[in-house]
Amino acid sequence: MAPPRELDLSDEVEGEEDGTTDFVFRLAGDPIPLLPTTSSPVPIFDLQSPPSRPLAVSNCHAAVFLAHPNGFMAARTKALIEASKDAREKGKASTRCAQDCCVADIPLPGVSLLVLSPDDSVLAACAGSVIQFFSASSLLTDKDAEPSSSCSLGGSGTVKDFKWLNHASKAFIVLCKDGLLSQGSMGEGLKDVMENVDAVDSCKEGTHIAFSKTNTLNILSSDFKEICCMSLLFQMWFDDSDSEDANIKVDSIGWVRDDSIVVGCVRLNEEGNEEGYLVQVIRSGGNTFFESSSKPVVFTYVDFFRGILDDVLPSGVGPNLLLGYLDHCQ
Repeated sequence: MAPPRELDLSDEVEGEEDGTTDFVFRLAGDPIPLLPTTSSPVPIFDLQSPPSRPLAVSNCHAAVFLAHPNGFMAARTKALIEASKDAREKGKASTRCAQDCCVADIPLPGVSLLVLSPDDSVLAACAGSVIQFFSASSLLTDKDAEPSSSCSLGGSGTVKDFKWLNHASKAFIVLCKDGLLSQGSMGEGLKDVMENVDAVDSCKEGTHIAFSKTNTLNILSSDFKEICCMSLLFQMWFDDSDSEDANIKVDSIGWVRDDSIVVGCVRLNEEGNEEGYLVQVIRSGGNTFFESSSKPVVFTYVDFFRGILDDVLPSGVGPNLLLGYLDHCQ
């Protein structure tokens, strides 16, 4: 098998930040609690290990899937909006919570990720080392819906990230918190692919996979053969007092277009705590990364998220970079 093609990145370019006032965010109503606040004690998430993706929205089913400390629920979007409007109109007189609006409430303590398949037909719910698969339509019609299948990581592994791949076969990849990358398909077990992976994503068609490992971006085919790789550049994140040997870790990858991959990075201090957040947009010189022979261009945005504070979001619970809204905004 031919070795992977090494791509040299062009020098970093400082990304332009265009401020705009062309957006308006307006609440439909007032916030409502997930669960009743009358119970004692009130269930809360583990604040040192909050769920990384506790929300999945299906426009196809006009539904929302929400994680809570004891599991997750499925609710119609319209019912949640109406409850929110009631809270605004009636104030404290309204005691409705999200659980009052749900069609199904599935017990699954410790759920950290809820991920819908590309066609919105299957919901993957990850809790600890276990991944359960539910029919989205069943969750919205059967309050006692059961998982159609499940799988589990070996040993004491914990799911860090989950990505759907091929749409037809319902294939997927799973990244463990200890860096183990595995692949599987619904109804089948998991197969280990490689170790020491920091972050992973796939292209929209699920035919290629991008992952980072020791500050190198690698691209694989769907059968996990390495096609190309490139060393990431971080020159713009250092000043004269910094060392280029500083510990930088890729937090998240988003393959947003065939020719563009977004990479989010954190810098670790001597105590191992995260400080600062860097976003890089890597654009291929051609239509795709695996077809172009020219150097990709890197656009760097330093300290992109200035509002991330240790006392608000604990260190090491990423990914901080979530790009789902780009699917709708193009």
